[in-house]
Amino acid sequence: MIYLQVDHWLVVWSKALNDGPLPEPITTMIGEHERLLVLLGEISNCIAAQGVPDSRKLAELVSSFLLCMDMHVHKEEDILFPCVRVALGSDAAEALDIFEIEHATIGNLLSQFHDLARRLPGKGTCDPEDIRQLGELTSQACEVMPPHIFKEDNVLYPLASQMISQETLRKLATEAKNASRTE
Repeated sequence: MIYLQVDHWLVVWSKALNDGPLPEPITTMIGEHERLLVLLGEISNCIAAQGVPDSRKLAELVSSFLLCMDMHVHKEEDILFPCVRVALGSDAAEALDIFEIEHATIGNLLSQFHDLARRLPGKGTCDPEDIRQLGELTSQACEVMPPHIFKEDNVLYPLASQMISQETLRKLATEAKNASRTE
């Protein structure tokens, strides 16, 4: 029920947005979304390949996905979301709560990905049970992440780019670059 109400707010917000170009770091974060979805697809394809998956390639793909995901989540949860919450105030609290709930769901999947990644060998044969579990996790992520990313890319990010001051966006871009360098 709350989700529908929040979706209503998202529709109202999206109608208030213009179609102008998005600033940094917003465009970078949208690019990260695209990269994450590509990596999920590549993991899925590697698992679905005929025969036993290439364990080295699979481990590399999962590692790349986790590194990109960890950095991206940090930028959103620790940098962007607090800025948006301050800029939009109580009017946005419920919608941002939904984004954070979705992040908690994705964070749970991410934790399970990390657990499995520690068990994936860099060479040799993967445990069939680990491959099965990785396939299930990848499938769940492929169901959950695209609609969440759509809402961020098409509503939250454009809204943030309009509501957050240029000075704050510059600080955000600097902090996001620094976060990328340290991880």
